[in-house]
Amino acid sequence: MHPAIPRLLDLQTIDQHIAALRAELDAFPKRVRDADLQLTEARNAVTAAREAHTHSLTERKKFELDVRQWKERARKYREQSGAVKTNEAYKALQHEIANAEAEIAKAEDRLPTVTSVRVPEGIDEHRVRRQLLDEFGIEIAGGIGSLKGKIWRVGLMGYVSQAKHILLFLAALDKVLLEQGLQISPGAGVGAAIRTYAQAEAVVAPHK
Repeated sequence: MHPAIPRLLDLQTIDQHIAALRAELDAFPKRVRDADLQLTEARNAVTAAREAHTHSLTERKKFELDVRQWKERARKYREQSGAVKTNEAYKALQHEIANAEAEIAKAEDRLPTVTSVRVPEGIDEHRVRRQLLDEFGIEIAGGIGSLKGKIWRVGLMGYVSQAKHILLFLAALDKVLLEQGLQISPGAGVGAAIRTYAQAEAVVAPHK
């Protein structure tokens, strides 16, 4: 064997490594673009979810205000009905009470019972729900039918609609999503919710 052959083989191996490294470097910009696209999509999904949640909270505050106002009217009409002296006045108050109760029912029907949140790209929605339940005792539902695996359904009825429970849920969801690799700003959801509550209170306050 010619003494130069081993050296030539080594050089050939080095050339192959260099070619492989160049191929990886050439592919790197595309990987960065793909990662940026995924990050943008995830951020857009989180932004859309926050906006939907903000709108839902604001609407809920308005509907709750309507319910309180109509209930107060009905209460006043009932108090007045005991003091009227004519049948006509009594019938008129009963009519107003019935109308107020009908408006209460309409307002309560408009109160949303759940809000839907789109599952970010690359996130295991079932694993998120399981971790929320196991670690925090928080249970949310998944999508059904054509939305199965695509959304979460978060309940808004009863004690879970209280601010302290919503803030806990958002903090827990932040933790779980971060652990699944979603690139979000820790605490951003809780901060957005706090600002939303402040805005909703500002809307309701002038009517109190």
